[in-house]
Amino acid sequence: MPGSRRGRPRRPRRSDASRASRPFLWSGSHAPALRAPIEHAVLIRAAPDKVFRAFSTAEGFDSWWTRGTMMERRVGGRIHFVWRDWGPDRLDVEGNARVMQLREDEVFAWRWDDSEGYPSRTSELEVAAHPEGCVVRVTDTPTDPDAPHGEVIPLAVAAGWGEALTLLKMWVEHGARY
Repeated sequence: MPGSRRGRPRRPRRSDASRASRPFLWSGSHAPALRAPIEHAVLIRAAPDKVFRAFSTAEGFDSWWTRGTMMERRVGGRIHFVWRDWGPDRLDVEGNARVMQLREDEVFAWRWDDSEGYPSRTSELEVAAHPEGCVVRVTDTPTDPDAPHGEVIPLAVAAGWGEALTLLKMWVEHGARY
């Protein structure tokens, strides 16, 4: 079948012009600022609506990622993320965001508030049916790509989304929590 490998559709490739327009290349005499959107994807062997609820409701987030998240589940609504006793360092962390987009069983996006020196970012999660379940794609984009944040924050965000999608997959497929 044209445009596929092993019977699966191939994701369209971005053109060279599209890649060139992304503002993450060298800036003056400084090191790369890593200002491109962060993108991750994972195949989850479960129904798309179940997966969508896991990342678009407070109860869903609390089942695999957070502890005590509150959400006004509507465009413009507030999200208060809460992590208690999180990770190997057993951290307590909170963060606020605003819902930017909600298309049931398709897309959920929020904009993180500026906090603790982190510049605002927009996180968008999309779910799409797949013959083996669904694919979740996350795109995390700096709200202000010119904000002076160096390389540490984008690298931490990239690693964090990789971990988060793995946690989501493990919870939905196996009921395992961190």
